[in-house]
Amino acid sequence: MKNILIVADGVTAKSFLLRLQATNAQKSRYYIVYYDDSVLPSEKSDKFFYYKFDPTSLSKISTVLKSVDFYQAMLILSNKQDLLATVENITVIAPKLNITILDRWGLELGSQNITVVDVDEHLVNRFMNHIPNIPVYAKEVGLGIGDVIDMTIPFSSSYAYKHIGSITQNRWKIAAVYRKKRLILPADSMMLLPNDSVLAVGSPAVLQGVYRSVNREFGQFPQPFGENIYTIIDMLKFSEKEIELLINDSMILHSRLNNKNLIFKVINPSLTKCFDKLKSYSSDTMMVEIDYINRTFEDSLKNDIKNHEVGLVLTNNRVFKEYQELFYEIKIPIFKIANSGFSNMKESIVLSSSSTKVETISSSLFDISSQLELDIAWFELNNDEEENEKVLEHFDSLSKLFERKINIKKSNKNPIIELKKNNSYLQFILFEEEIIQMSFYQKIFSTKFDDHFSKLSQNYQIFIPVL
Repeated sequence: MKNILIVADGVTAKSFLLRLQATNAQKSRYYIVYYDDSVLPSEKSDKFFYYKFDPTSLSKISTVLKSVDFYQAMLILSNKQDLLATVENITVIAPKLNITILDRWGLELGSQNITVVDVDEHLVNRFMNHIPNIPVYAKEVGLGIGDVIDMTIPFSSSYAYKHIGSITQNRWKIAAVYRKKRLILPADSMMLLPNDSVLAVGSPAVLQGVYRSVNREFGQFPQPFGENIYTIIDMLKFSEKEIELLINDSMILHSRLNNKNLIFKVINPSLTKCFDKLKSYSSDTMMVEIDYINRTFEDSLKNDIKNHEVGLVLTNNRVFKEYQELFYEIKIPIFKIANSGFSNMKESIVLSSSSTKVETISSSLFDISSQLELDIAWFELNNDEEENEKVLEHFDSLSKLFERKINIKKSNKNPIIELKKNNSYLQFILFEEEIIQMSFYQKIFSTKFDDHFSKLSQNYQIFIPVL
C-alpha cells in the first residue's frame, strides 16, 4: 500500500480532497498537511491521516517525512511563496521523493523529481472541447467524466502478459496501446506488456473498477472481488463432520490468504459441540454471526455478500451442487473443500484447452498458489498448436516475472482418469454460465475437458468468476 503526502490549502485543495475521498481509493494511505480546517471534507476516511501545521516549517514537516516512507508528495497551495518554501523543505529532507505541484504562476522548477501541472493549460484545453471542428488533445477527449482513461500496466499487474482477446471487456474497450512511444491499434492476439500505456473507453463506473483491477498487485487475493472470507453453515442440513471440515479449512485459509476478516454465518443454530466451538471464535479478525430468524440459505448469502465485502465463499461439494446457480449469480470465487484435508494439497492444476479461459483465471491462479505455496501445473490438452502457443507464451512470461515454475504436463492418456486417483491438488475452474446450463449428457459425453470438472468434484476446487 503506497503512502501519499498531500499538502493542501485553498478552495481547489478542498475540491481535490473531496474528489479523492469519493473515488474510494483503497490502494494508498493519504497524509494530509493543512493550515485551515475549512479545507477538510466533512466526512473522514480511515485511509486519510490529517496534520495541522505550517508546511513551510522545516522542523515540522520533517517529522512527518521521517516517520513515513512516502511514495509521492502532492502540493496544492494558494500562496506561491508557501509552495516554493514547502518544495524546498521536502527536497532537503527527501531529495529523491517525487513531487507533483499544482501551478498557478508559471513556475519553472528544474528537477527531474518534480512534475508541474499547469492550471491554465488544463483549463484552456478543457474549454477548447466546446469549440466545433477543432481537434483536442487526448487528455481532454470525451465527456471529461472518466469515460476515457489512460492506464499504465505495472510489472505486478494481473493484466501483464495477457492477450487482449482473453480480457473480458463488458461496457468498456481497449481502444489503443502505446508502447515505447509508438501507437498500436490492439488486436485480440496482442499481448499486453509491463509499462504499456492503455487507452480505454467506456462507462466511467466500470472503468474505475478496471483501473483498480489493472493496478492490483499479486498477493492481494481475495481482492479485487472483496476483502473477507465467508463461510455459511446451515446446522439443520450440515452434519457435524461437514461443519468441522468447513471450520478447519476456513481457519487455514484465513491464516494464509491476505484477507481482512473471516466471517462465519450460522443459520438454523442447534446446541452442539460445533456450535459452542464457533461461538468461541470471535476476535478482531474473526466474526461469528448467528441468525435466529430462520432466514433461508439464499437470503442469508445474498444479504451478507452486500454487507460484508465478501471476496471468497467456502462451501462443500453437496451444497455447491444444490446452490450452483446462486453461487454463479453472486460473482464471487467459490472455494469448494474436500474430505482429503487441506494439508494434502501440493499443486494447483488447470484443465482447459482454451487459451482465453486459462488467461482469464491466471491472475487468481498465480495469486492464490503463491499465497498457499502450491506448485502450478497446466495440462496441454489441445491439438491446436496456436492455442497451445498462446498459453505457453503467457505462462512463460508470468513464470519469469514471478519466479514461479509452471509444470506443463503432456500425456496421451486421459488426465481425468489419472486425477481421480489423486487428491493432492486444487483445481482452478472458470465459473462461467456454461457450467450452470450444462446438461447431464454434456457432463458425461462432452469432448471439452473443461466440462468434466464434476468428475473431480471429490477434490478441492475453486471456481473463479469473470469480473
